[in-house]
Amino acid sequence: MFGVLRWVFGSLVLFFWLSLSVEASPHVQVIGLFNNGAAVVNINGQRHLLKVGKPAKQGVRLISADVASATLEIEGVQKTFPLTRDYSEGFSAPVKKRVPILMNNQGSYYTHGVINGMPVRMLVDTGASLIAMNSEHAKKLNINYIRDGKLAAASTAGGAVRTFNVILRKVEVQGIVHYNLEAAVIEGNSPHEILLGTNFLNKVKMTKQDGIMYLEEK
Repeated sequence: MFGVLRWVFGSLVLFFWLSLSVEASPHVQVIGLFNNGAAVVNINGQRHLLKVGKPAKQGVRLISADVASATLEIEGVQKTFPLTRDYSEGFSAPVKKRVPILMNNQGSYYTHGVINGMPVRMLVDTGASLIAMNSEHAKKLNINYIRDGKLAAASTAGGAVRTFNVILRKVEVQGIVHYNLEAAVIEGNSPHEILLGTNFLNKVKMTKQDGIMYLEEK
């Protein structure tokens, strides 16, 4: 009788221990990837920015990351995750597209995008009312701003310059797409980067957290 009770008690303890072990495993989802060794990871419902070589957060450490996948160490076990892949092997597609943009060491936010089907690098600029680029950018994007644009003027440190307002057929930032957006083409070599202005940014929900800017479809 006592032997049976000991077996039952031992089985209950083992079951309870296994249950705790299962519950203790963190629920992990990779929701943002950067090619400079950083990743945004959702751990048990909390969002964290993990960087290679930095301490673990909630038992999760980043081993490596690029724009395609992240390798995480979870409870001593390494596993590679693509974007939005859940550690529990579940998958839940987001209702709205939400993309992260990592702040650089100068406090600026750069992102890769597509304008009229061609890849570009853009600087997020909340002070620019329009998407803006210099005339060399426009030529590389096959934008005939003199023929198709509306002549205007802009003031710079070097004085007044000719500006042409054009319509961009399609502007995409990491999967968030908007069509027929106005842009300013400024003759010369300024601005040095294509500026992602508020005529795009006002069409998305923009938030910042822990050095990351998030753009989310409205």
